[in-house]
Amino acid sequence: MNNDREIIIESRSPMCGIQAFVEKTKNSYYFYLWYNLMRDSSKVKSCWLCNRKKAPKKPDIKAMEKGEAPMMPAEFVKHDKKGMELDADRLSIVWFEEGNGAALFSGEEIIAVIPQWSGMNNFHGYSKYALGMNTLAWELNDAAAKNLAQRVVKGQRLWYKISGGDNAEMWMFLQEKPAKEFVGEVQTEYGIAFQGEAFSPKRVVQGTRNGVIYGVTAGVSLAALPLIEMYVEDNPDDHKRIEFGFAAEEKFSGLCKDMYVNLSSYAAMPWREETFFAHGHTVQMNNIKGFSAVLMVSARFQGLECPEYVNIIDSGKINTLWVVPITQEEYDFTVKNGIDELMKRAKDISRIHIFDGQNKFTV
Repeated sequence: MNNDREIIIESRSPMCGIQAFVEKTKNSYYFYLWYNLMRDSSKVKSCWLCNRKKAPKKPDIKAMEKGEAPMMPAEFVKHDKKGMELDADRLSIVWFEEGNGAALFSGEEIIAVIPQWSGMNNFHGYSKYALGMNTLAWELNDAAAKNLAQRVVKGQRLWYKISGGDNAEMWMFLQEKPAKEFVGEVQTEYGIAFQGEAFSPKRVVQGTRNGVIYGVTAGVSLAALPLIEMYVEDNPDDHKRIEFGFAAEEKFSGLCKDMYVNLSSYAAMPWREETFFAHGHTVQMNNIKGFSAVLMVSARFQGLECPEYVNIIDSGKINTLWVVPITQEEYDFTVKNGIDELMKRAKDISRIHIFDGQNKFTV
């Protein structure tokens, strides 16, 4: 990096491959989130922090033409129009509980936030030193600061609970215990590792009970799902933590390991791709002949059996999503008509989550 640009603080998301950092240039300070480091899908979200020099009257076109971070125009600057400096020693970064948004502190005060909805509707982030709404940053007014502070506190509480080996192992014990109790005789466990992830381990626990092989995850629900509150109005806290499961009759035991690989992929996908899974979601797959996708079926919404996971982070529920293989016809019907109409055509709702080689719906 040249002498005109300096990274003065950085932090890696404990959940996925995102790096947060503050860059100091000759003209300004910026807060960045760099997603999917060194991959084709890499992208950067930016938020202006403050100008170091006298604010221009108009947009800093010259800087942008040179590929430099522009200064904020004077009419959108709340600090001294001549510029200001940040004390790098007082800066710290706190990640949201979803792991894909972060807040920048100076001492005990939030001075900037790049939330997970950054990049939508010409919005990129909040800055304490912005005035009004500009594409470089929106003003961190009292209402926004209060709401975001609550989210930051949740993140601080989560990462504090799992920081250090002992805490991580306790979380794993609390999650594995109900998983093992549910599957019956535990036969094996498979580790789940996410690239770039820094926090506690996750596993698929497999066991056999009453002629059925069950494989359920433990530990995925530690982090909250991204974007869930933007799509769920009725108490998002009851939808933001999930675990996965796949069940099959014993004669289909040869399918299980491949399906557990799928579970591992699904467990990483929300944070890697900024999405979420919920009841009725589908993912195409080709692991099983005659079946072209899987359907996520919520045990809670359909009254199905599932482990009784313990949530030590907050009061929200942990939802088990059973991964149900479906045929191309069932997939097409779901895409066209929705999950509620599909469920009306279930052959046996009580065993919908147990793979028996047959299609589960009449479509």
